[in-house]
Amino acid sequence: MPASLLTQMPPMKTIINLLLAVAFSLTASAQSIRFTATPPADGWNGKKFDDHGWNQVAGWENLAKQVSGELWIRCERSYSVTEINNLVVAGEFSGQLTMFVNGRKTYAIHDRDGKSGTWAFTQPGIGHYAAPDERTVFGFHYLPADGQSPRCAVQLKALPVDYFEGNTPTKKWAVMEGDNYMRDTEACVGRDGRYYLTGTCGTHDFMFNNEMGSDGKTHSWLRNQGIQLYVSDDLKHWKSLGYVWQFDRDGSWSKEIGKRDGSDARAIYAPEIHYLKSRDKYYLVYGPNTTRKNHVSYGLAIAEAKEPQGPYREITGHQPVCPGFDGNLFEDDDGTVYLLHNGGEIMRLKPDLSGAAEPERHLAPANYPRVGFEGVYLFKRKGIYYLTGADITAYHGGYSSYSTVTAMSTNIYGPYGNRYFSYPCAGHSCVFQATNGQWYATSFTLPGKSMYPGIFPVEFDAANRLVLPKSVGVPFGEEMAREQEASYQ
Repeated sequence: MPASLLTQMPPMKTIINLLLAVAFSLTASAQSIRFTATPPADGWNGKKFDDHGWNQVAGWENLAKQVSGELWIRCERSYSVTEINNLVVAGEFSGQLTMFVNGRKTYAIHDRDGKSGTWAFTQPGIGHYAAPDERTVFGFHYLPADGQSPRCAVQLKALPVDYFEGNTPTKKWAVMEGDNYMRDTEACVGRDGRYYLTGTCGTHDFMFNNEMGSDGKTHSWLRNQGIQLYVSDDLKHWKSLGYVWQFDRDGSWSKEIGKRDGSDARAIYAPEIHYLKSRDKYYLVYGPNTTRKNHVSYGLAIAEAKEPQGPYREITGHQPVCPGFDGNLFEDDDGTVYLLHNGGEIMRLKPDLSGAAEPERHLAPANYPRVGFEGVYLFKRKGIYYLTGADITAYHGGYSSYSTVTAMSTNIYGPYGNRYFSYPCAGHSCVFQATNGQWYATSFTLPGKSMYPGIFPVEFDAANRLVLPKSVGVPFGEEMAREQEASYQ
């Protein structure tokens, strides 16, 4: 072999690791599954557990034939970065199925009618549980429904992903610093051509889990005054307009002191401001992040004003327009206004925006039960509706990101195509077009600048997908490593 080729070969350790990864992948592709009907010891759903005494089957279809009652199930394998971020449980069962990743519970799903369905394997995304291309243990605990024959014919599946962005915007796109903390950042263009910015605002203690609660424990997101608004002429330099909405001055039902994580709390969470052209007015959509005396959690309201700084009038009455959180207003080309919330719920509003004009619907992409688990945002470009949401995404190196995930349709109610991963470090993002025609997105999780608002350019590729320009992004893992190293210096 020529010496020039030898110098180009990777180190032997790298070659061995690659061969081992391929071997593990080939073995795992058969979906070898172990199960037991005998209650196992603690740690049965983790990596260190010895399951060699358990029964074993090849394939989920064979497991379904073994179900005769309560069952504990382990499946051990690795997934690529696109696969692990789009895992679902699909099939049918009656009873309760609780799911785990590497020993950590994700959540439990319930089904009493045995109908076929598809469920996200984790509620917020896989990023807090596992990493791509690493040995991962997926655990399931099946409990049959009372009075019904045991049935559990499900399988763990990775649904296809068309696009996955590996680069991230950096902290150079942050537009504030100091005490100007903000999360759930949202911006709009006003009647005057200026830009207006809002989001969840609060102190350092509010943002970083250092608020003392009524229960004597420290928390995040317990108390703020209401909705702050900022204005800019150039998207770079921002001036505070102060609190344009405050609990005691402007609130009705939301004034009530509620509960959050066991403590008294009252804070506005994820407000948005919108200028609706057909009405020539500004609108806030907002709600508290608490559970109230009537045991209802969260809830959304809408207020209107002639000017962005107010005064605002609550038009949804003395009760929420609907349950839910992370409200988003969308005005279509014909002036019809829709309210979205959570991870993809949508309702058309009455002409006066005081409530729903029709039953609520759920918008979902073709390849997953939801676009994101929270932070839904809808915008339209060239006849295409872009439905975005936030998921906690797994990346190589054990890093996770609060990412923007997108699905597209030519009809507001769908069907929407496959969801794809537009960019990391910008979950719960809004997307808007500036007065010069350039499109931008917002963020509050830029590496090294968490809980500060950021605004960065975005673009649309040949398939009309919302993507990060190559001139903006840098490799996500490398940027996270740099920021971690800097934080220790």
